Amino acid sequence: MTNTVSYLDIPKRDFMWDDVLEIGYRPKSGNKVKYVYMHKEDKEYIYSWFQRFLAEVCQLSTHDPVLWEQVNEPCEPSELPKSGCFNHPLLDNVKRKNTIVSYISGVLSNYYRNPAQDFTKKQLDYIVRCQNMIYSFFRCRGVNVGYNSNNFNDNELPFKIQFREY
Repeated sequence: MTNTVSYLDIPKRDFMWDDVLEIGYRPKSGNKVKYVYMHKEDKEYIYSWFQRFLAEVCQLSTHDPVLWEQVNEPCEPSELPKSGCFNHPLLDNVKRKNTIVSYISGVLSNYYRNPAQDFTKKQLDYIVRCQNMIYSFFRCRGVNVGYNSNNFNDNELPFKIQFREY
């Protein structure tokens, strides 16, 4: 009999606190890389704020070069994993430190290459760190998040996230 564990019985995301969304997931059984199931809407929430963050920092970087330097500052491996993206055998074949921009870009690039691929359990802590940086960026810098042109209400700001295994 085939294992039919999926995301369908994982609770929908909900607020843990005023500014923290809890996103449920379940490890996929029998996979070596430890991919996880989660609701499609939850993955889309993460991807959309990753995209929005990159768009904002790229746009603002022309007028605020210090911001561009900050988001491209290499992070310690305890904050974000090193990247093998630039690992070339003809060069030095050494993994490099990620920046928030390079890590988020890598997550999005992987998604665009293979939309059916899910996050791995190992990525979840790093995704939380990135989303929390995004939360601070939009809330502390006063970045204009836009508005709905039909009713002129401000768009929703991002929230911090926390994952919970079910």
